[in-house]
Amino acid sequence: MKSELGQRPFYHRTLPRIRAHLFISVLAYQAVHYLRLTMRSNGERHSWPTIRRRLVNINRITTELTDADCDRIQVRQNTHPDALQRKLLSAM
Repeated sequence: MKSELGQRPFYHRTLPRIRAHLFISVLAYQAVHYLRLTMRSNGERHSWPTIRRRLVNINRITTELTDADCDRIQVRQNTHPDALQRKLLSAM
């Protein structure tokens, strides 16, 4: 399961933290499994590492500025997915 999600070993010392880590890991694995099943039903058969590698460069950047009157200005920029990324996203 760790290799599927690309996680590192954990070094928690208290039982609540170990349980929380395991809960989050199992939850993430279930989400990945559900995503793969959904994509498979839509005709996409890529592996999870391939999906992650293809979608990793989709970003949203938010820049916050303050003008001379102390008003906050937000500027958002989104990357635009290419054809394969759009296909993967629509299959999800």
